[in-house]
Amino acid sequence: MRNGDATNSASPEPPLALLTRPWFWCLFIGALWGVPLLRALSADLPDPVPGYEGPSVTGEFVDEFGQSVSFTGLHGHLVIVGELPMAEEQSRDSAFQELRILRKRVRGLSPVVTFAVLVQTLESEALSVYLDEKRARKPSNVFLLDGDGAGFEAMVDRGGDPEARFFLLDRHGRMRGAYRVDTPGMDRLAVDAGILANWLGSDPPPGEPIRR
Repeated sequence: MRNGDATNSASPEPPLALLTRPWFWCLFIGALWGVPLLRALSADLPDPVPGYEGPSVTGEFVDEFGQSVSFTGLHGHLVIVGELPMAEEQSRDSAFQELRILRKRVRGLSPVVTFAVLVQTLESEALSVYLDEKRARKPSNVFLLDGDGAGFEAMVDRGGDPEARFFLLDRHGRMRGAYRVDTPGMDRLAVDAGILANWLGSDPPPGEPIRR
């Protein structure tokens, strides 16, 4: 009996016995978390969105409720600036549809993105009726009265592309891109906004370098 007991005690543990060991599960879970983290840390970051060395965009407007809103007051958010002409119905509806499509395109960034829409009118009541009709009021939408469109034209001049219809401002109000409404332009806007939203080091305070 003693010899039998000695033989049994010296036999190796079955392979599944490892599953009962706490240290095995610590190593297993650590590997599951560690490998993706190492891959992420070793991945190359994209090129930063240009414009981080430029000055902040300034401008002060009035919204449909008569409240003063400035670009400086929107600092801390990524701001996509667009236009909404009100004089001609077809142009107005086309611009609004482009805005709606873009909102859906970047909806995953909604916690950090604000849309500042420069509306070419001084008639706040007409704007309110239109926004009610389109159910356009969202927490991330700011509609600003731009009268004759001088504010938006200043954005076009600043962006350097007369065909651009959307402009991206970073958290410090610097213009980081001007975009046309064609497919390449909207693709580039979505990519640039995603980079700025997810890589804080690419949006440094004024005077500081990009942090990788």
